Amino acid sequence: DLAKKVVTIYNTMKQQLSKQDHYDFGMRAMKSVLTFAGQLRREKSNTDIEMEVSILMQAINDMNMPKLIAEDINLFTDLLLDLFPKTELPEPDNDPLVYSIEEEIDSRNLQRTPVTIEKILQLFDSQNTRHGNMLVGSTMAGKSTIWQVLAGTLNIMHHKKVKGFFPVKTFVV
Repeated sequence: DLAKKVVTIYNTMKQQLSKQDHYDFGMRAMKSVLTFAGQLRREKSNTDIEMEVSILMQAINDMNMPKLIAEDINLFTDLLLDLFPKTELPEPDNDPLVYSIEEEIDSRNLQRTPVTIEKILQLFDSQNTRHGNMLVGSTMAGKSTIWQVLAGTLNIMHHKKVKGFFPVKTFVV
């Protein structure tokens, strides 16, 4: 049943979302989602079928949301909710990370906006689930700010000795 849902949502996204060069809703994307879902599943000690559905929904959301353009986000959310009608996305426990993001934003004298924090969290999640990332967008959209604030945030987390966070060194090629 879950396998059918994964195939259904990817086929529907391929048909209904706008056509973008960076969209990939094929087998490679499905495999990445299933791998990520397996990783999330292994992190949970005790799961039942409802928890597995929630994990799969979270994996599909987390792997696709960061790459969607603004016009496709509502349709994607509706598709996800239609496919998993009785399941809610679990709220991630990002409080320490969000606090450090806000600390880094403040140190740069930037405005804290929910959109900026969300994009930084999406980039963080994307870096943890993919081998490579590319930030695309219009000039002055905040791409450089997003990755620079994330790098500073990761350094803050490392200096606070939070497990799993390592210092970031930037090199210009």
